[in-house]
Amino acid sequence: MKTTDFNKTHSVKLLAIIVLLFLTQNIIQAQVFTRILSEEETIHDYIPWYFMERPDAEIAPPVDVAAVLAQDKKVGSTLDRFGVKTPMNLTEEDGAYYQLGDYYIWKIQIKSENAKSLNFEFENLNLPEESQMFIYGTDEQMIHGPVIAKNIHNGIYSSDIIYGDYVVIEVVLHKRDANKFSIIIKNAIHGIKEGEKAFGDSKPCNVNTACATGLGFGGLIREINAVCLILRDNVEHCTATLINNECSDLTPYLLTANHCVVGKNPQNWVHPKLSLSGDLVG
Repeated sequence: MKTTDFNKTHSVKLLAIIVLLFLTQNIIQAQVFTRILSEEETIHDYIPWYFMERPDAEIAPPVDVAAVLAQDKKVGSTLDRFGVKTPMNLTEEDGAYYQLGDYYIWKIQIKSENAKSLNFEFENLNLPEESQMFIYGTDEQMIHGPVIAKNIHNGIYSSDIIYGDYVVIEVVLHKRDANKFSIIIKNAIHGIKEGEKAFGDSKPCNVNTACATGLGFGGLIREINAVCLILRDNVEHCTATLINNECSDLTPYLLTANHCVVGKNPQNWVHPKLSLSGDLVG
């Protein structure tokens, strides 16, 4: 295992921050948030132990966007494609460990040339109980996480998108649990479209209830917030609505169109939870 030691003073200071963060994160629910930082925020607000050092980037295979879109047209695909899967099959051995006192920070850097965004499919992902995973852009303006053990099902996890073509994945774990950590980054999804449209716009025939016109419907904030974006098979967009049941027990049911479901396995879909400048917006 390749590790890098920091000086003792730096390690003790960061160790105290990490311990404090674990104590507070234990009470946070299992929902994973993606944050776009405001001008007043920094990456240290969400990753207190953050430091710039990282290993050399792993380069994703090139993507022939024109060929993929031509194939979609040929088969008559009706959904909005935002990305193309590229195989990576990277493991913990491909990253680097940095030791901070009693903790290890594992990092890997991935680049997909000219990608509008990047998101990932993980397999064999095991995060010990006190560990956390973050995914962020190298411009430090967009952060997905923390991802914790509760968010992983049968070793499988799919991440939200991070804008840009250069992304860092990092995991913090106690050194006593280092041998329990495992990860396979099976695929990177090379984004081929700007992400803003899916998060904010509706088609001309629709009225967007998150705009001024929507106020005429009585300001139904809960109903507006129930509309969500789905990353179908992690390469296509679809929409759905969060619905409750008669027991009002908050079981997370999704109501979506049939064409979003046919021929696909929803197990690995992502419902992004986006926080902009600290406020939940999607």
